[in-house]
Amino acid sequence: MRIIALVVSVMVFGAATVSWATVAFAEPEGFVIEAVMASPEANSPLRRDTPVEIAAGGYIVIITRNGQMVRQDGPFQGPASSLMDAIITPGENELGNPILSSLLELAGVVRAGEEHLGGVRGAVIETAVHPRVITNATTALCLVAGARPDFYVSRPPARDEPVTFRSRISPRGILHAKWPVGATILPWPDSWPSPMEGRYIWTLGDRGPTPLRIRVVKTPPENLPERAAFYHDLQCDTQAVALMRSMIESAKRQ
Repeated sequence: MRIIALVVSVMVFGAATVSWATVAFAEPEGFVIEAVMASPEANSPLRRDTPVEIAAGGYIVIITRNGQMVRQDGPFQGPASSLMDAIITPGENELGNPILSSLLELAGVVRAGEEHLGGVRGAVIETAVHPRVITNATTALCLVAGARPDFYVSRPPARDEPVTFRSRISPRGILHAKWPVGATILPWPDSWPSPMEGRYIWTLGDRGPTPLRIRVVKTPPENLPERAAFYHDLQCDTQAVALMRSMIESAKRQ
């Protein structure tokens, strides 16, 4: 048995009492965001006396009310308090209602898979490799003014292929570039102006057009849970999912 934890400091933005989905009791101290061969299942709230059971080869990932994330590998049997007490720092600030609610919704999106994030029908739905990347699943991208994103595909082109980027409102001002053979990432070309807020369409070769909305935003919060909730609330879910997955993977690797 081992306890693996990722500790994240957060700020208080709302009341301490959490109202979540169909929870029938107040003030759970944590929530299950992943469960493999374990109970309670994902989406479940946790109180201190909630029994946790994990089979050999399984694991459970919990997010606590103050934004800390813990993974417990099996075999394990015991109350949730034995997991949460190992990482909760007395006096640590709790997440406010809006942030925690957004994180729980986001965890459900992560579990459900990238198909919930949109994309071209019949195409391979890409998974963002970092939060500032455009894929065929990216329906909205949040950027600070002047930031330049990357384009990403998991299947690199077999030859140099053309890339176009244009406004959905006006066909004028189409931007052109070449995507090099064998490359999975294309940085925003230096010859292109920095992206501005608006609705666009981009195309790689004959893979079909992908609609995209760019939102120019203020500087996102520094800490990861707040930033993930920030992106999720603005519907920039490929970025939010990339951050949430990074947080979960970091907890797994501790």
